[in-house]
Amino acid sequence: MSIILKDDGELSGYQVVGMPKDGSCLFHSISFLVYGRTDSTCSIRSAIVAYVADHWDEMQVYTCDADGDVYTSAQSYMSDMMKPTTYGSASELMAAGKIYPFTFEVYENGILRGSFGDAGQKKVFTFYR
Repeated sequence: MSIILKDDGELSGYQVVGMPKDGSCLFHSISFLVYGRTDSTCSIRSAIVAYVADHWDEMQVYTCDADGDVYTSAQSYMSDMMKPTTYGSASELMAAGKIYPFTFEVYENGILRGSFGDAGQKKVFTFYR
């Protein structure tokens, strides 16, 4: 399915790709974006979680557990985030923006909620309803 959006005043088309609703949708999406398939979801998750843990001093404040609280340690973060049903959030998008050559923009009901990655990189849009 394709839809048309305004992007810098120009109409541009892009493809909407559905992902499994299993708690790994963010990681499935990045796997699809990078490799054109979702069978690398586990390695994508591992790379992103490792990045957050390796940069814990700067990333901890952006992490959130199932209750919405900041993780207290990199070890508890890694233990939860390596489970295939744990959702990704801002910290994982920030890490993905550092690891992969994309800017990830998150929209909710048409409103930009966050942009992650370096300016000038290819933009990837994520929508929540």
